[in-house]
Amino acid sequence: MLRHAFLFMCYYVWNILIAIDQLAAVVIFAADPDETISSLAGKGRNRGNKFWTILANTLDYIDPGHCEAAIEIAEGKDSVRNRVLLRLGKR
Repeated sequence: MLRHAFLFMCYYVWNILIAIDQLAAVVIFAADPDETISSLAGKGRNRGNKFWTILANTLDYIDPGHCEAAIEIAEGKDSVRNRVLLRLGKR
């Protein structure tokens, strides 16, 4: 029973950390509400963006392959930028 409670708390805390990561991506970078900063960094590095490359390389130094694994191809379409462009008829 104690093991189940411990596992529950581990998953609970992990989900909260992911939610904080997603919230930070929205607040700081106006990202898709379901995308993490690591996913943004991985996509940005693949596009050759200098800022995202530095961030992705830093994260990958701590956890090798992290940003590539974190890339969410299906996420990104609901970013603030994309919603505004869609509303203005530019997409």
